[in-house]
Amino acid sequence: MNQIKKLILGIFTLSTLLLSGCNSVKNVPINYNLNSNSDKGVLLTSLTYHGGYSGYSMRYRKVGSKDWSKLKIGSGTSMIPPGMLDWDIEKPGLRGNLFAVELEKGDYEFSSWSVSSGPALVLPVNTFSIKFKILPAQALYIGNFHFLRESSIGATVTGVNVSYNDELKRDIPLINKKYSSIDPLIIKANTQGFSSINRLGDGNSTSIFLPIIQ
Repeated sequence: MNQIKKLILGIFTLSTLLLSGCNSVKNVPINYNLNSNSDKGVLLTSLTYHGGYSGYSMRYRKVGSKDWSKLKIGSGTSMIPPGMLDWDIEKPGLRGNLFAVELEKGDYEFSSWSVSSGPALVLPVNTFSIKFKILPAQALYIGNFHFLRESSIGATVTGVNVSYNDELKRDIPLINKKYSSIDPLIIKANTQGFSSINRLGDGNSTSIFLPIIQ
């Protein structure tokens, strides 16, 4: 039997379980019409990042459900330079996208996040809970989730600070422009009166998966 050298850093099984069953959601069409007769509502938020281009995701679910969905920007494996992609939010050192997601009425929560960056998978140490309520015929802006790179190995992001922020003044005009068919009068916000929350999930747990060398 040939000598096999294995170098595997991380816990593959645990990471796979944490990310399994999580579906990426799509935005509503730009001509989406939310009216007073609708039995559904719309979640409005934004995801942004500062630092290396990677795949940044926020995970949410209906309270009490085992089914997860995720909002994602970027990619952990793409070879396309981020400057060639379309971004809703783009400033020096800052890029991101808006999200407008149709949801059934009910109580929901954001409880986790992830970063995929080449061979690295970055997850929070602990779960958390940012709750929001979706009402029929209402669009709810819940704020912004921002990923700030804090450590890396070359181009691979290995550590982040994920924060929850009130970016109402920046995001709502962009949302009104992109989704002009959504009546601004039915957009509500639950961000008034709260300060930014840093380090969602109490820090990072990073796994790096390297190929088996034979």
